[in-house]
Formats: sequence, structure tokens, C-alpha cells
Amino acid sequence: MGGTVSSTRRPPTYRAVAERDSAGWIVRIEGLLGPAGLGARDLADVDARCRKLITDLTGEPPDNIHLAVEVRVPPATQTRLDLVSELYDDIDRERDGVIRDLIEMRIPLLDISESSQSIIASRGR
Repeated sequence: MGGTVSSTRRPPTYRAVAERDSAGWIVRIEGLLGPAGLGARDLADVDARCRKLITDLTGEPPDNIHLAVEVRVPPATQTRLDLVSELYDDIDRERDGVIRDLIEMRIPLLDISESSQSIIASRGR
């Protein structure tokens, strides 16, 4: 019995890295032969422009392309984002500590000031 075996080829996942410059975004696409970079004014344009370039270079239809886009902000902005993330973590730890203290002291949340209630009730993220 001779049957045919069909193999479904899954296209590779392409990884694009978008970095901000003075005129917009510079995008590098890893894993392409040929020109593997492009520019975009808006971040919203990056996906479609990457798919078009990949299609032009590989012949793969845009809907079949697996694309992962990483957005990189300038180093100073990333440092600030990292600091904000750390501060939110600190706030969450402190808030959890306050809640534990109130529970251990058997102080109902309704017995503390409204402003304190709202601080405790709002989670950092």
C-alpha cells in the first residue's frame, strides 16, 4: 500500500528588534539574508512593514509569517522603567506587611481611616 506522506512546513519565527531613534524606529529582523532592517515612523507600522520585507525576501505569504517584535526603549528610559518596577515591588511588600499587621492585631479594615483603607485596597499593579 503506497500512501503519500504530506509534510506541513511551518515557517520559521522571525524576531524583529525595534529601537527608537530621532526620526522614528529602526527595526532589525534577525534570520534574514539580504537587507534585514527598515525604518518606521510609528510603532504601529512595524509589524506590517516587517511582514512585507520578509515576504519580499522569502516569498512567504504575510499571513503565514510568525513574527515576534521586541521594542527597546533608550537606556535612560529603561533604567527609569526598572526603577518604577522595583518601587512597585517595594510598595506591594509594604502593603502586604501592613495587611499582615492589621490581621495579627485583629484590627478590622473598617476601623482605620478611609484614606488608609483606599491605600490598602488599591494594589500596586
